[in-house]
Parts: sequence; structure tokens; C-alpha cells
Amino acid sequence: MADGELPPLDPTKLEIVLFGIGDMRIMDHGGLNRALSSGAHVLPLFLMDADTLSNIPGGASHVLDTEMMVASSLSSLATRLKDDVGLNLHVYSSEAEGGIGFRDALQDVLKIVQKEQPGLDDITINVCDLGDADNGMGYGPY
Repeated sequence: MADGELPPLDPTKLEIVLFGIGDMRIMDHGGLNRALSSGAHVLPLFLMDADTLSNIPGGASHVLDTEMMVASSLSSLATRLKDDVGLNLHVYSSEAEGGIGFRDALQDVLKIVQKEQPGLDDITINVCDLGDADNGMGYGPY
């Protein structure tokens, strides 16, 4: 394998990289870096669950501004992933009345992935630890 060349992708493995409100970056995203170096297919994923907007400090009192900020951030993240890494961002939003929680949304995505790619036998979920400063603000990696 030549320098800088990626290993061939293993069709039985999938690395899911979760992006959240507090970590919409790619430059120093530990989970993304681990996934990219794994030799597996990589699925960048943002889950929009019932608590997404309420996890943003001040988000509940400024809903329209918050929604526009999240949409703009997702658009920027999608562009950076496509241009810099060659991956498409997938956004999953629950349409269940009243919304569902994060774990249920993730379980829904896993069921979809396993149905579309039945040969998968190893799925790893990667997150980025936000660090003490962000965690202290009430965000959380998940």
C-alpha cells in the first residue's frame, strides 16, 4: 500500500460517526478520525430527536433563530464532509408524534442500515468527546 493510500473497504464493517449540536466539526473530531482510519465504510450521522433543540442553551426561548442556526450548521458540516473527506452527511429525524428519544432514533437508524446492508456484522458507533468546557455548558456527546 502506497503512502497516503487508504486500505480497501471491508463490506462487513460500518463505522457510524455521530455528530451533535456541540460537535459539528471535522478537523479535530476524534470519532471521525478513528472511523476514517478503520478501513470500514463510514456513515456520518446527525440525529434530530425530540430533545435536539432543547439541548442548546437558550434554544427553547429562541426557537426560530435556533432552527436557522442548526440548519446552517448542518449545511456547513455537510459541505465540509463532502469537500474535505468525500462523505455524505445523513440526517435522521423522527417523525413520530411528540418525537422520540435519542436511543430510539439511533435504533431506528441501525434497523434501516442492517436492512439495506444485511452483510454487516460489525457496526461501531463513534462520537467526539466535547471536552470539559463544552460538557460544562450542558451539551453532552450523547
